[in-house]
Amino acid sequence: RERLMAEISRKIRSERGPDDVVEVAARELKQILELERVAIELGPEASAGFPILVGAERIGTIDLAREAPLADGERFLVETVGRELGLALETARLLGENQRRLERQCIRAEARWIDAQHGEFRQWSYRRV
Repeated sequence: RERLMAEISRKIRSERGPDDVVEVAARELKQILELERVAIELGPEASAGFPILVGAERIGTIDLAREAPLADGERFLVETVGRELGLALETARLLGENQRRLERQCIRAEARWIDAQHGEFRQWSYRRV
């Protein structure tokens, strides 16, 4: 069971985009547990089901459909995937936030450089007059 969870965690954590993280988690759960349906709903208003957690905060739900009930080990697996999924989604959110911050800093630095170049040109042109 630990090997299986480690493999799922590796696959989930290898994705960077939130949509990709959710898709991998759903696909892996469906295949491993032989489920008829897996629905992953994000947002605090998500319906009943297995929680997707970031710390103690519920950020979504994993809803499963299968004819046979889940065994205790299977329930543990889904709960663990919910925690891993929450961490992967939080990581994707933070990476996106950092990327946007970096892009803004690059734009500001480029604007300062252009402004400095323009100032040097003005000084040069005044000296020539």
